[in-house]
Amino acid sequence: CFFRLDGAANAGRLVVLVHGFIGCHTDFDALTEWLVQTGARRVLRFDNYGRGWSSLPRNETEVLPELYAGQLAELLFALGETEPIDLVGYSMGGAVAAAF
Repeated sequence: CFFRLDGAANAGRLVVLVHGFIGCHTDFDALTEWLVQTGARRVLRFDNYGRGWSSLPRNETEVLPELYAGQLAELLFALGETEPIDLVGYSMGGAVAAAF
């Protein structure tokens, strides 16, 4: 799973940005830059399975929002994130956020 984590470690609550079906993490470049430059937030953005620089898991036949919500949960766990997050998604990313 490809991801980018931007911002200072001591900057406020983590904002997680989830892109739409045909998008990728770069859809949020301008928003990420603004959030980080204000110094107020850390920003996590990632490519959903099968999009951008992330591969679809082998043998995965059902691509549902729950699959991507699980991907997000695994990523947050791997990064050691245990605090509440602010979750933002558009299009399919909104369905992923709702499933999360």
